[in-house]
Amino acid sequence: MSSKHHIRIDMVSHRHFLIEAEHCISRIEPSMPSVLGTYVIVQWMETAAAELVHPRIEEGYISVGGKVSIEHTVPVPMGKTVDINAKVVEVDGNSIRFTIRAEWNGKKIAQADHWRSVMPMKLFNRLTPDDEGTAAASFEEIRKRFIEIGLRCDKEDIVTAREHASLPRGLWKELADKRIFECSADRTASRRQLYNLAATLEGLCYALQDVGIAMSLGSQVGLCLPFIVRCRDAELKRVCLEPIQSGEQIVAFAITEPHGGSDAYNLQTRLSRHVDDGRLVLNGRKWNITNIPEARWIVTIANDTENSTPVAILVDVHWEGVLTSPHRTIGMRGSPIGSVDFENVTIPENYLLTNEGEGKRLVQEAFLRERILAPFLVLGTVDRLCDRIISYARRREVFRKPISNYQYIQKRFTDAKIIIEATRAMAIRTLEKFVRGEKVSMEASISKIFSTNAYNEVVTHMLKVCGSHGYQEQDDIGRLLLDSVGMVIAGGTDEVHRKVIFQEMLMESFRRRKSLPDLPLSCLSSDNPAPSELFRLEKT
Repeated sequence: MSSKHHIRIDMVSHRHFLIEAEHCISRIEPSMPSVLGTYVIVQWMETAAAELVHPRIEEGYISVGGKVSIEHTVPVPMGKTVDINAKVVEVDGNSIRFTIRAEWNGKKIAQADHWRSVMPMKLFNRLTPDDEGTAAASFEEIRKRFIEIGLRCDKEDIVTAREHASLPRGLWKELADKRIFECSADRTASRRQLYNLAATLEGLCYALQDVGIAMSLGSQVGLCLPFIVRCRDAELKRVCLEPIQSGEQIVAFAITEPHGGSDAYNLQTRLSRHVDDGRLVLNGRKWNITNIPEARWIVTIANDTENSTPVAILVDVHWEGVLTSPHRTIGMRGSPIGSVDFENVTIPENYLLTNEGEGKRLVQEAFLRERILAPFLVLGTVDRLCDRIISYARRREVFRKPISNYQYIQKRFTDAKIIIEATRAMAIRTLEKFVRGEKVSMEASISKIFSTNAYNEVVTHMLKVCGSHGYQEQDDIGRLLLDSVGMVIAGGTDEVHRKVIFQEMLMESFRRRKSLPDLPLSCLSSDNPAPSELFRLEKT
């Protein structure tokens, strides 16, 4: 097989990283000094190698990293700048070996060997969680990559954007450069892309501690883009997709209405054909929509009056009759949320994104993707929060002992850990089944309910560990608590998902009963066997 890259021996990549508090080993182990953690320098080394390879591989191919074998030599204190130099020393077909050297003040502090392989994107997309080693490595690699991106992004940009309930455009553009906004119309490839997106969002939430930003990303990539890539009009796709994928423009998914809330299909926004000239006209209002205040495009779900079924429409916010307005939410300030009104908006025929009769199915698929992703936002956020509060508990002394020595404090941490790992197991199982093409509607709803309530419970535990110190405005715990309430509401309330779960339970029960012999109703009388005996009779 000929090589699918343009990498030569002796090519070099140079990167510079400033050591901040997040990068220090003391974040995890308070008894250690504030020096650069080995796990961070490994990520930096891999990033330097990856950024040399990625611009030099052919279209349709991707590079996947192997192990970084590091020799760590010198600790470096916080506030210093580390130089990373990755050099290509061997090229064997589509396998590339690097030696990577880290320096501080011109002196070597670490050195490593690292292999990367170039493979077809189609092959990468076909790798499913059946191959546990490959799947786990790829998920973790993506997660670490986006932790690094989140940690090194402009913190002032993030804070300023949150204060104004807007998106951090610097980060958004960097994510676009990482091709996060690319989407495939192929169903198998799109399932694998959701797997990668889950790892991406978990990594970003760990670094940024902001589920709002991740929700905006998930809305654009998981809800909107799968509709837009189905568009058959090549010119429309060019005009719309290119600026979205470059990070210049934002797209919103509008289905919720003021009267309906989680009753998503009770649509009063209507698409009708004008009686005089036959043109399509859109009227109605959408409410509590992610990204609307900054969106240029809106994937709008409306009721088609001709056949009384949902239809997806692409709307340009610059059209006459389209009016957007922001909301002032108490949480989720990292995500711009608002409403949009449509008043006699003329819709060109080629802006319809669904064929007759398929709108509801495609919306259900979009909601399924949203439910699958929700736990990963929670996991990234609470993992790092618990790390931080454990460090606090080991430093905070009461009655001349660190509070981490007290069992009732330990119980809060262990309860949180149990909840987190249960969420992780459920989320990964659901995601892996989805990638394999299995039905996961019930599992996704269970995972969504459990994870969003777990978020609230874990944050509450951590706030109580910190006491009055956690109740201050300058600490992020209060903000995370408000965000956790928003996560319970977003994507459908618990009650709606319990309805989905119960419907799936009824269907499962019906399928099982059909495979068993019928029993007479007299079995239910008091003179007949107990339920355990009935199960024995059914099996025989």
